[in-house]
Amino acid sequence: MPDIFISYSSKDRAFVVPMVEYFERTGLEVWWDQRIDAGSSYARDIEDALDAAQTVVVLWSRHSVQSDWVRAEANEGHTRGILVPVLIDDTRPPLIFRALQGIPCRFGNNADFAELIAAIGQIAPALKKKQVALTEKITASENQKHWSTPPFVGRNNLLNSLTAALSQSAQGSGQVVLLSGEPGMGKSRTAEELAQHARKKGIAVHAAWSEESMYAPPYWPIVRMLRTLIDELNPPLQRQELGRGAAVLASLLPELRELFSDIESLPEYSADHLTFEIGQALLLLFRKLAERKPILILFDDLHCSDAQTLKVFLIIARELNRGSVMILGNYRANDLASDHELRRGLVELTRSSHFAQYDLEPLPKEEVAQFFADNVAGPENLAQAVISKADGNPLYITEFARSINHEAQSGSGRSSKSLVIPSNLKNTLLERMRNLTKDCRDFLNLASVMGRRLSPDIIYSISGVSEEVGRNLIAEATSAGILDIGPSGRIRFTHILLRDTLYEDIKLDDRMNWHRALGDYYADHQTGSLGVASHCETIAHHFQLSGLIDRALDYWEQAANIARGQSAFADAITRWRQALILLTDSELPPRELIEKEIRYRLSLGLSIVTLEGSGASAAVPEYERAMNLCNDYPDSPSLFYALNAVWSYHAMHCSPAALPLVERQLTLAEQLNYDTTHVLASNAAATTRFFEGDFALACKSLETATEYWQQKLQQLRVKKKPLTSLAYTMLSPLYHAWCLALMGRAEDGLGLAKKTLSEATQMGTYCQVQALSYLACIYEVIGNYPQLKIISDQIITLATENGYQSWLAVAHCTRGMAVAQLESPEAGLVEARAGRETYEALGGVLCLTWRQCQLAEILRLNQRSEDAIKALDAILEGSQDRFEHFVDSEIYRLKGECMIELGRPEGVSWIKRAQDTAKAMSARIFEERATAALEKHANNASAKHA
Repeated sequence: MPDIFISYSSKDRAFVVPMVEYFERTGLEVWWDQRIDAGSSYARDIEDALDAAQTVVVLWSRHSVQSDWVRAEANEGHTRGILVPVLIDDTRPPLIFRALQGIPCRFGNNADFAELIAAIGQIAPALKKKQVALTEKITASENQKHWSTPPFVGRNNLLNSLTAALSQSAQGSGQVVLLSGEPGMGKSRTAEELAQHARKKGIAVHAAWSEESMYAPPYWPIVRMLRTLIDELNPPLQRQELGRGAAVLASLLPELRELFSDIESLPEYSADHLTFEIGQALLLLFRKLAERKPILILFDDLHCSDAQTLKVFLIIARELNRGSVMILGNYRANDLASDHELRRGLVELTRSSHFAQYDLEPLPKEEVAQFFADNVAGPENLAQAVISKADGNPLYITEFARSINHEAQSGSGRSSKSLVIPSNLKNTLLERMRNLTKDCRDFLNLASVMGRRLSPDIIYSISGVSEEVGRNLIAEATSAGILDIGPSGRIRFTHILLRDTLYEDIKLDDRMNWHRALGDYYADHQTGSLGVASHCETIAHHFQLSGLIDRALDYWEQAANIARGQSAFADAITRWRQALILLTDSELPPRELIEKEIRYRLSLGLSIVTLEGSGASAAVPEYERAMNLCNDYPDSPSLFYALNAVWSYHAMHCSPAALPLVERQLTLAEQLNYDTTHVLASNAAATTRFFEGDFALACKSLETATEYWQQKLQQLRVKKKPLTSLAYTMLSPLYHAWCLALMGRAEDGLGLAKKTLSEATQMGTYCQVQALSYLACIYEVIGNYPQLKIISDQIITLATENGYQSWLAVAHCTRGMAVAQLESPEAGLVEARAGRETYEALGGVLCLTWRQCQLAEILRLNQRSEDAIKALDAILEGSQDRFEHFVDSEIYRLKGECMIELGRPEGVSWIKRAQDTAKAMSARIFEERATAALEKHANNASAKHA
């Protein structure tokens, strides 16, 4: 009577053979169709075996789901309650069998088969005693023959600590653990051991990983993990489990909208805010899914994750102190630069009670000796010979032990003296490769060009190997311990060093040809499972390493633009710089090469400014290089944008160098005659005139720009398109509103500012904060301090949530003024001074004169007129080095009032100067203040004389 009946498609026979051999080695009797005797009735034999079997194992694959025989056999096992479904590829089982939890076993190795036997033991307890001894630990002699997955080397104390943390998380106390160490120290293998333990305990395991040899797009490890997680959920994902994070997660996985039609559109978040929301949405999802059953999440190779993925990881890790979820991540400490995102995040994580970190050190000699005694068929003194070379590295130890067992199996039986211990790990790994067939080595060479994880279908397509032959080659590599199934369920090299060793050993011409073939394949499959973003990085990577530089450049440019479109500005910067480095090897015609460099440098500068703020000094050399190239080619279509970028930088620093660039922009805009260039040039001219204090002329230009902005808004609404494309011109109505208020038209200015704020709110948080800040300026100008305090508080809340440090600093300045006027001059001074100092420390220059003048006003309120005068004199002394003169009349007025308060009559002349300056600027509100100050002084003088 058979213990196990295996139902499968004949096309999957290559997979079945090692499974049957493993089962039989553990003492189980297996029936499969090769057991049918010649001359017997095929159908009757199957029926008899099926009736007698204690367990039915069905292998679901793309082939078996099409087989009526397999469906019928599986149905019999399902009806009797003895069916064990096994998933050997990504195909979903037939509908009636999906309620059963399938066991992923996409390519068989001993670890997979042992997990399968454990599942069989739960269905048929009578079989458990029959095979438990052999499944728990295959004897040393068997291990020598079937060591496709080497035994776990040492780290037992560590594994005990991890299983304890896993138990804590399963009870609702979330845990985060990180493993660090050099390559080969056992980080990934320890994670796999914990994953196997978790699955046996009924804990769901999900994995995210970063590619070490590819350029990952923003959030890509998380996207892949989510796709696998959702696909494997049984029962399927429910809408309520996504909760309020549905729209955010749908931005990563658009297919969620196909599942749930009620997911709302995604608000326009800033880069940091989007990352924060993704972290919160994932945290909520994990906690909801953990209500089904506990979850273990593995993050592999964090050291090479993109910045956005690391930020999301840290957001989740910091708050994972409740819920039945455990995160286990690993990284190489030596690969973290001093400013690496993970290194900075670890400082905060170490203070959390739910966090632990373990640095994996070399194995002690005692553990190495014990490992050899238990697992290696060699002379007793062999361990000492290896210890001197291995330096406690588990990978080196297991690889050399494997080669010794191979020697024993072949019958050579050399002593430790005659054995040549390889001088390094690479030679050990290469020696193992030589034991494979040539076809298998060729197959693995192509696989190594893909990276650590491979996609068999792609390799079949490129190499021309049939699926059946390919499965056999994968079986050979798996039996040799070179390939296995990682926690993510994908076939991979058992260690990154195996992949690297193979890759580096390929001849350069062959390696370049494989990279080109992979680049062509991905370019022809843009809608494949990798998704658009990953395809761009992947294609660029392969074309670059194949020597096709110009094709690589096109895809690096696409990749950078995609990153910028996803608000992943740090990743966009990395990709623009990669493209610029690659330009030096391009064979494009000189003029085309120059145009690309100009475009790349302007885009790089824009990404830096967007990420770090308008005053970012790192953008300067990019803009200047672009400008110099444009000067060499004055007919370049990029010249206008280079001028605008350089002007913007100088304007944000209030540098007079911005002034001559305005006329050049206006002239070029007339020649180009594009709406965009007209608006940008008009904004540059109006903004410059505003800061120079020519409010009448500035207002005229800004009125035209505001009308254009409003027309474009209406057009977008009619076309039902997002308003975000107009964010770059939003400064027109904001400066116009401020200008109107300064000219004494407060109600008109407030009305326009509030209307613009309403539009800005639909463009995203950054635009909302920007519009609020200009509204605050208007309330400050007209002296409405209660409203100024309310608006400042709103800005502080939004800026804090989204990481807008410059806007946060400015908001504290305006709030300080409101507090000084309404509540406490002393408290207002403290807040305003701190805000100004922070703004200056962040590199802020624009309106710094206004903030200094504001600080002088608060000093005067604190009866510190002498200090106020010193602050104002400092501004006047530096007046030649700036073009920010719109506040000059206020400087003169304040200085005059302070001098009068100190009994210095010359203060009157300063106030008169303020009055004349304000009148010349058309700054009616400043003129009225100066007039009021003169009247106050005259009244006081009359009263004193009387």
